[in-house]
Amino acid sequence: MRNDIDCAIDTALDEAYGFFPEADASAYRHARHLYRMALSELSRHFGSLHGKAILDVGAGRGILALAIHQLGGQVVALERYVFEHDVSAMFQEGDEKLLMELWQTKGVVPLIADISVLNDTLEPNAFDAVVSLEVIEHMKQPRILVDGALRVLKPGGLFVVTTPNYGRLHARLRLMFGKNPKIDLDTFYSLGETGFVGHWREYHPFELERMLELSGFKVNVIRTFADPFFDIRKNVSVYSIKQTVLNMFSYCIPKARFHLIAVGAKPNYGRS
Repeated sequence: MRNDIDCAIDTALDEAYGFFPEADASAYRHARHLYRMALSELSRHFGSLHGKAILDVGAGRGILALAIHQLGGQVVALERYVFEHDVSAMFQEGDEKLLMELWQTKGVVPLIADISVLNDTLEPNAFDAVVSLEVIEHMKQPRILVDGALRVLKPGGLFVVTTPNYGRLHARLRLMFGKNPKIDLDTFYSLGETGFVGHWREYHPFELERMLELSGFKVNVIRTFADPFFDIRKNVSVYSIKQTVLNMFSYCIPKARFHLIAVGAKPNYGRS
């Protein structure tokens, strides 16, 4: 039986998706389980998000940030790629001016900047929580994100991060059949180091946990999770049906599920 927190999270997500035209909202429908998992961890820790200062790093379209605001949080959305035309079209989201206006109208504070601001421009000890979903795998230097999150968090604050599980069933099968489990060679080779925006590295659970510990976090949660219908929510195709079958099998094998989530707490002592 669903509790009040689960109902509130689903209502907030429904409202956040509702701010966008259906075509835009449906493009992000498959990611709902990621947003829901992050909101569940925040709510489990804080009880209520009312008045909590939360930074969403790599906010994308801003659906998670909008949902956090609907739940009472004071949210800053850190995003660069959506608002810049000099980077890969993979991250461009159409009318950036309208998106900016939507965020501001709905109470989301936009911060159009690179992740490096975590380590210099932003005030230290400023946020109750930092969330970053499906970002760390795109970074050549993930420590910039993890160290930066620690710096801007208040003592006792939470860092919630999700990323694909390198040990997921799909990756294991690709390796078994002689393919790179991570990326297509053609994509990487064609774009080169400056143009490539895919996954530079993916992580096993113990690796993600270790990175947080090396930066000074106390890791409270590290686990895999999956939505068996993740791919088919994007579109119905031979590929998505195949992926759905794999996801359903992997759901029965915890270490082979598609995603990882880690929740680290900044100690109440030590560096700021």
